[in-house]
Amino acid sequence: MSLWKRFSTYNSSGDNWEFYVFPEGTDDRITLDKGNHAAGAIDSDQSQGITADSDVIINRYKIGEVQSDGSVAFGGSTIEPKTLVFTDSFTAHNMRVRINDSMQVNFADAEEINLNLASLTLSQIAHVYMAKTTAGRVNINVSGNFTFTCTGNQVCNLDMGSYDGFIDSVSADAFNMREDALDLTVNIYAYKTDFASTRITNTLEGGKTSLVLNVGKLDPLESAIYSLGTARKNAGDAITVDFGMVDPGSLSAGEYKIVSIDEWSEGFAKSGLSDFDLRADIFDANGIEHSFAWDGQNLTLTVVPEPAAFAAAFGALALVLAARRRMKQF
Repeated sequence: MSLWKRFSTYNSSGDNWEFYVFPEGTDDRITLDKGNHAAGAIDSDQSQGITADSDVIINRYKIGEVQSDGSVAFGGSTIEPKTLVFTDSFTAHNMRVRINDSMQVNFADAEEINLNLASLTLSQIAHVYMAKTTAGRVNINVSGNFTFTCTGNQVCNLDMGSYDGFIDSVSADAFNMREDALDLTVNIYAYKTDFASTRITNTLEGGKTSLVLNVGKLDPLESAIYSLGTARKNAGDAITVDFGMVDPGSLSAGEYKIVSIDEWSEGFAKSGLSDFDLRADIFDANGIEHSFAWDGQNLTLTVVPEPAAFAAAFGALALVLAARRRMKQF
């Protein structure tokens, strides 16, 4: 974590489109020289690491240079971080990110990585990719708000995980997307997601917000794979649920809870499947008899036993009954 720099002075007022970084010992110049930008001065003591109380800023920035008269000038080029790599668990308070165009977050080279934050704000970024590359387990835990406010005038996306690298769990008190996005797609590849509330509404006329929930494995859990809590979406919009990554050979007969919301949710029908675009061709392609049901709060997949399996089970039952009859005869 040597790339992180601690600030001795931080001034959040002003535009953070470019963050102005002042050299050591120039704290008193921030008020005079920062102009209309948010700014911070590098602390001369970098011995203290990041703790659960630390606020973390990831921003496009400029580094100032001290002039002969003591002022700080910012004539250099803008530095724009593009890739953030976590190779170990990371705990901080608030993490705020503002970067132009795109950002890549990789979880790599560790058996397990836990990202623990009080809040996570991804601001004014068109394309965000959070990928489990060479890490084992990855858990993203946000005790407060997880917010993605993408740029409002272009096509945007937030991808958490990928088809070949599912995030093991994602949790947040609130998962909020920008409400006036032009065209926003949120792709989640996670084995378990738990949000107390989810907002994917879009208030922009002609705007579109799409939520795609990818299913990587099916376990007969008591809770749903995607627990969205108090979820709000535009009535008539459909949430895509894609089962294309499921291994058909791992399935057994039974019920699987896929998506759940609570009774205070908005924009959902009480029954039917109109709220979902179910991409389940993999079941048909492998001859798996199945059905979906929505009761207004829970989307459930039911897998029916194959005829051969049902016949075998019925045969075993018949043998047990026959054996009991023979025992009674004696």
